[in-house]
Amino acid sequence: MSYKPLIIRQSKKKQWRFVILTGLMILWYFIGPYEKTRIIYKQNPTFTIILGIIIFGCFFHFLNELVKRKAEIILTKDGIELRDKGFFEWSTIESFSTLYDHYSENHREDLVLHFKEFADLKFEISYLEKNKEELVDLIMQYKGSASLFFVGHNS
Repeated sequence: MSYKPLIIRQSKKKQWRFVILTGLMILWYFIGPYEKTRIIYKQNPTFTIILGIIIFGCFFHFLNELVKRKAEIILTKDGIELRDKGFFEWSTIESFSTLYDHYSENHREDLVLHFKEFADLKFEISYLEKNKEELVDLIMQYKGSASLFFVGHNS
């Protein structure tokens, strides 16, 4: 069975939320709700400049992510490539699972790859175009003849 590489990116909805949120923070930063809160501009200009740089930096980072939409996961018949983690051949992976951390603030979901010869690898999948069930199905399709199996959804 021959498949083209499948590219999975972050959800546009999530990226738009971050751009809008940081845009609103910038508006609040300059307009501010009250004159009394803007007193900090005069009292501590260094803090004001640093805070402005951080907020603008976040805004441009999220805007850049929205425009470029880099691949988070690339599935091929030979293996799986994870953004900023590298490429892993199916033959080196023994099994995989998903992990739902309901104790974290944003209820983080991770894909966990269990390797034959080295430590497990976690990769966040909370805000991808595909949900965890769709991702599991796609991995099972792309693994080909590798003896890779799905351990389950853990929490």
